[in-house]
Amino acid sequence: MTRPLTPPPSQVSSASPSSLPVHHSPRTTSSTGPPSTAVGHQRHNGFERPFSRDQLISWIGHSVSAVCFFLGALSLCLCCTGQGNGPDNTDTSRRRNSCKSMLTVTVVAVAVHIVNSTVLVASWRVCETIDPAIHADPSTSWWSSRLSGPRWAKTRYCAVCRKTVPGMDHHCTWLQTCIGRANYVQFFTVACTGTVQFGLQVAYAVACLWWLYAHPMMPDAAVFGYVAKASCILCAVLSLPCMFMYVVLVGFHLWLMVLGYGTYEWMLRRRQEQRAKVEARKMAQQAARDNATRAPRSSSRTRPVVTIDARSTHAGITVTDVRCQERERELTTL
Repeated sequence: MTRPLTPPPSQVSSASPSSLPVHHSPRTTSSTGPPSTAVGHQRHNGFERPFSRDQLISWIGHSVSAVCFFLGALSLCLCCTGQGNGPDNTDTSRRRNSCKSMLTVTVVAVAVHIVNSTVLVASWRVCETIDPAIHADPSTSWWSSRLSGPRWAKTRYCAVCRKTVPGMDHHCTWLQTCIGRANYVQFFTVACTGTVQFGLQVAYAVACLWWLYAHPMMPDAAVFGYVAKASCILCAVLSLPCMFMYVVLVGFHLWLMVLGYGTYEWMLRRRQEQRAKVEARKMAQQAARDNATRAPRSSSRTRPVVTIDARSTHAGITVTDVRCQERERELTTL
């Protein structure tokens, strides 16, 4: 049998406290040592993995809806080209004029979409690649935009990205990055151009479907008409909910500009108001319970005293309230 070796008592008593091993908690770090990595990886921009589900949905929604828009516009142009063929008569000339008008609308819609998409992609790329934790330099600001005021002077901590962000407004799950003073202008540009994109796609898809319904297809353009209908229907289905979401987003941030504070502070104030309402409701319920329990006690304390006068021939009953003043005082308090 083996026994564990123990040092002599002299060695144990002479050992200094500094020589003994000290086990530190993994959550605490020394002020002079390097920062702890127990909190996790710090995200610097939106293109760092892992990508969020909302981020992937936004990429797919923008791309697929734009492809459907351009495919529907191209099919409609080919359909209008086939519609103009035929003998020279009143119906043919009317059809040609209608096709020219629809071609003009298509060219304008495609041109606006291309310009808007260029601004959208440029602002989205800058918003995703920039590190919002770095202080925004006014000399290198985007489009010479400067954000000033108490709203942008506060520095807050983002628990998702695990860093402090100057002028933090919120953490956007659709971009998977923090929105602060350094990239808020790009974020708002993305919101505005996204609203224009999906609004344009919905309006053009509805106009195309109405035009295709009002003008029957010629046999040589029937295939392009079916492709245009399918593309416009899919484009409208994808773009309509996205348009409403963008409209709400832009309207909300415009309202925050009027109020003078950001999303984070708005959420804090809303939470405080909800807590105040809950506390008021609890106090009202507690007061109702106290009143319900106080009523039986007061009734038991104020039982009437019944006395019978036996001196008279008739039994006379006298009811006397013992604590009438106390009951009146309680009713006045309630």
